[in-house]
Amino acid sequence: RRYQEQFDYFLEGWYLLGAVLYLWGCLEFCLGEKGLRLGCRAFDVGAAIFMLGASLSMADAIVRTPSDEPSEAKKKRKMCCKWWTSEVRDQFFYWAGSLLFLVGCLIWDPDLFPHFVALGGTELGWLWFAAVLIMVGSFFYTLASFLTALAIHKEHELFKVRATIITTCFEFGGGFFIAGTVPYIPGYDCSESFLVFGGLLYTIGALFYLTGCIASTLKTIARYRIAREHWKSAEAIQHMWKCRRTGS
Repeated sequence: RRYQEQFDYFLEGWYLLGAVLYLWGCLEFCLGEKGLRLGCRAFDVGAAIFMLGASLSMADAIVRTPSDEPSEAKKKRKMCCKWWTSEVRDQFFYWAGSLLFLVGCLIWDPDLFPHFVALGGTELGWLWFAAVLIMVGSFFYTLASFLTALAIHKEHELFKVRATIITTCFEFGGGFFIAGTVPYIPGYDCSESFLVFGGLLYTIGALFYLTGCIASTLKTIARYRIAREHWKSAEAIQHMWKCRRTGS
């Protein structure tokens, strides 16, 4: 129980760090071409953080969710996919989106780009590939948030509003990241002002991501605070029951 709490707090802090790096990179993109290198570097690290966090979340969901399910639900689930729960499905899309976004960011990095071109293909082709990966990865994040929102009715009444805020922020964050990529699509020679506009859209998306991460952190803190109160009450009742049995 204590391990799960520490693990969840670690993940929340890990995602917050990634969201801050995204926001930093977006602000660099708002500077236009002169901020592109540093912005890409911040996005590389931020995307790696989100991908690793999504990997840990998916692994945790695979290990934890089946053990938390009621026995009736386990019997209905087919043996071949007994671990494929709705939570694992959502975390898979988060992970896939993070991985695609990370690869796209690495290709787009001006210092790493020549190494990808050296593998074969044209510069324009690699730039298109990177843009598609970033947009598809952002779409997967939006899709995962939408799928998570479909299960909000399972949340406790105390956390439904916060859960709605979290999923909405991640949905809009992915949408703005898709829109922000459009000015950087290669072959159109967009003006400097349009690139700055793309950076602004990225910034709005990063603010949505950061807000969602903050809301998720507050939700986790509140959930464990309430859980600790329940655990204390259960321990007190158990102690009273033992004392009564001993007295009798």
